[in-house]
Amino acid sequence: MPSFITRYPPKTNSAHQTDISKMTYPSPHTSSTSNFYIDEKATSIVTRVQIRDEVLQKRENDFTYLQPFRLFIGTFNVNGKNATKDLTTWLHCDDTKEPAHMYAIGFQELDLSPGAFLFNTSDREKEWRIAVEHVLQNLGKYKLVEQVRLVGIMLLVYVTEDHKENVTENISETVATGIMGTMGNKGGVGVRLKFHKTTFCFINSHLAAHEDECDRRNQDYNDICNGIKFEMENGKAYPIRS
Repeated sequence: MPSFITRYPPKTNSAHQTDISKMTYPSPHTSSTSNFYIDEKATSIVTRVQIRDEVLQKRENDFTYLQPFRLFIGTFNVNGKNATKDLTTWLHCDDTKEPAHMYAIGFQELDLSPGAFLFNTSDREKEWRIAVEHVLQNLGKYKLVEQVRLVGIMLLVYVTEDHKENVTENISETVATGIMGTMGNKGGVGVRLKFHKTTFCFINSHLAAHEDECDRRNQDYNDICNGIKFEMENGKAYPIRS
């Protein structure tokens, strides 16, 4: 199970007080304007933003600290079956360590019925979510952060209850790449979120089948990457590819 590290603002103590004498300023060989500095020796323009970013980067360790977290990522093609399988050995595969702080769980072929294909409705969505939560409730207190489904492709993201308030900017997106490039029997679903100060993007995909469809799978992959934009309510977008 992978671990990750995220940065925090500093803990309050005297060791993190700013020492102005150690701040970086333009050298005597630079001339100042209202918006930028010109290095008279190198004749290069350095903006105030660049200077600020350089200073902050150099002093990042003075104002932030790192804390590790555990992340579980899993995928399961259920082949249209009912949610009768116990998922404990899958979701808690590392019995020697604590459960993950975050779970990103993907399913494919959740429902192969005509209703799911034509109307994008399925009772299996709830069945498999309950099966997941039945295991998680025995591992700790988890909250569902985001759930997204495209026909039989579903992605669930959970975090521990004590970290729920630290998840922000969560948004989901879907891209269909199936029949005629538009049907949802193939494609991908994605979730983007910020956990503390670290940004995550999870993509669950179901690509074209069979050994001789390698080019089609590559095309599906490119269509998913190009199609997922993660457009926020404020109008800002976070495409996978810029």
